[in-house]
Amino acid sequence: MNEVQLRKIEIAKDFVDFHRYGIDAWTPRFQNPTMDLNQAYLKIYEKLMNDDYGEIRETKWGEDDNPTEFEIEISRYDSHHGASFLFTWEPVTQYSWEVSYDDDNFPIYGLDVFQSVAEAQHAAQAYIEGGKENVRLTFFEDDCAIETISY
Repeated sequence: MNEVQLRKIEIAKDFVDFHRYGIDAWTPRFQNPTMDLNQAYLKIYEKLMNDDYGEIRETKWGEDDNPTEFEIEISRYDSHHGASFLFTWEPVTQYSWEVSYDDDNFPIYGLDVFQSVAEAQHAAQAYIEGGKENVRLTFFEDDCAIETISY
């Protein structure tokens, strides 16, 4: 497991611990009792981030306008303590920008993948000025392509 997965597991464990029922009552383990606990927690984190357990709200944002904190209400009926509770956590999503050009160009990590949009735009502009065609900037959230800008 990498650091991102371990952090997601930790958040999911904390989320489950604030509830009155244990991990075996949650859908991933209820539907598949032999599922590895870490895999169950990763599935719970995924479902948490997809609003499957209620509406999550972004409560803080960083300088790059990406959320730096989320919250979700755990109702008093589900809470371990019998009172409503706002569960907060910092996202462990990794954001990156990938710059590519021509149909057969595959970016090399560390060369064509950037953590900031400004650096990615600068690299894209350099490719354009260098005569490359079909220059594209693709925004990734973890490993999922979210948006592509073509020049």
